[in-house]
Amino acid sequence: MATSLQVNRFCIRAASDNFGGKSGALSFRKPLTVRCSGDVASSSSVAVDLDNFDAKTFRHDLTRSKNYNRKGFGHKEETVELMNQEYTSDIIKKLKENGNEYTWGNVRVKLAEAYGFCWGVERAVQIAYEARKQFPDEKIWLTNEIIHNPTVNKRLEEMEVEVIPIEEGKKQFNVVNKGNVVVFPAFGAGVDEMLTLNEKNVQIVDTTCPWVAKVWNTVEKHKKGDYTSIIHGKYAHEETIATASFARAYIIVKNMTE
Repeated sequence: MATSLQVNRFCIRAASDNFGGKSGALSFRKPLTVRCSGDVASSSSVAVDLDNFDAKTFRHDLTRSKNYNRKGFGHKEETVELMNQEYTSDIIKKLKENGNEYTWGNVRVKLAEAYGFCWGVERAVQIAYEARKQFPDEKIWLTNEIIHNPTVNKRLEEMEVEVIPIEEGKKQFNVVNKGNVVVFPAFGAGVDEMLTLNEKNVQIVDTTCPWVAKVWNTVEKHKKGDYTSIIHGKYAHEETIATASFARAYIIVKNMTE
């Protein structure tokens, strides 16, 4: 998960500038946007003056539109049961039935206290399952993999839930048509993607982890002061890209050395 910190009037020296250049210093008092280009960019047809664009208000209005859903469609019980059937192994069942510990021959296996999907991931997958049940005949797109788990992504592919294709490093939103269903993954979606899809008048199913959205709210608050957001994460990761899209001034660093 990406993390955001706020910094006011600072000078930072990094071992890498994320652009492949040499070490250097960045010093400033007024907001400056340092954009680290990722491997995948959005192909948005909506031009926005980010300096004057109120992303928080836009997102607030979007979440209250008739074409937006982030709480599921009332099929939770049956979809959770289906997920339990598909993603709970016999070994896990045996361990849980025996106090999280079992011995096979001369091998003793213990089940970790925390294992499997985190709450946000489980929620995202479950809502994606609900979307297919709610819209059995509609075309359903994902803006990215729902989570980074090959088994889950393969299962959604079998359910004919497709990831928006990428060509030359850009998402091809032109494949999405009015009336389609578009699912935001657990990592969230960038503001430009939200704008583009809102203009297309599609049904949006938002499975963004609430803890991710909480970071967005923090970044939004940074705009009110003379702050620069330092985002700790992989610069090309969907969650980092989405978080950065809510910031006016930001720097993305991967580790303490940077």
